[in-house]
Amino acid sequence: MSPRDLLMWTEFHLRASLYALSLRWKLDREEPLLPVRRVAAAMPCPDPAAVRLALTAAGRAVRLLCTLNTCLTRSLVAYRLLSRHQGVGIHFGFRRASSRMLGHAWLSVGGEPAGESSDPRAIYVETSEMFVLPAVFNGD
Repeated sequence: MSPRDLLMWTEFHLRASLYALSLRWKLDREEPLLPVRRVAAAMPCPDPAAVRLALTAAGRAVRLLCTLNTCLTRSLVAYRLLSRHQGVGIHFGFRRASSRMLGHAWLSVGGEPAGESSDPRAIYVETSEMFVLPAVFNGD
């Protein structure tokens, strides 16, 4: 692992831990989970390595630091890690399983689900998409 990769790995894991702790604190106090903010100059879509690193760091931080280890908390923490990039969003979907409604939250990059073993759009009816800035791919 190069020094640059090690630095990025460390930064993502530290930031994910801080976001997970703040999310836990906000859930306990029933505060809004994500602040509404404007991004003056968004960065282009993140590269696949940064997305994988953000998802890994978010999963570890939520598993270790949050009392609520769900797809929602993991998606919120991963979103905060990648929130300055264009084309990153959180999606929410529901499906009926016998007499119960099941929900799922997932992160998308450039309109495609990120970090999912299968496409959740084929299983869940998407009800909303939040926090997505228009995607710009390498100067397109």
